[in-house]
Amino acid sequence: MGDGGWFNDGLRGMREHLEFLNELKNQYNLISTMEYNKFKLIYRNAIREAKIELSDSRIFNSDNPVKPMWKIIN
Repeated sequence: MGDGGWFNDGLRGMREHLEFLNELKNQYNLISTMEYNKFKLIYRNAIREAKIELSDSRIFNSDNPVKPMWKIIN
């Protein structure tokens, strides 16, 4: 899927939960848009953190940290 290794099972579960909340919101009106948006923000932050962790790991575990740093920048 082109995730680069950062998309793990925890994020996959969060995505499924977000899809479930979206269905509850749109089809059944059981939760508010505000509740949905709160979890969506948590999910987006988790994605951002996972990408940062992977980038940090690649940089700090490299023999030449400049090379993976430029790969990430580009």
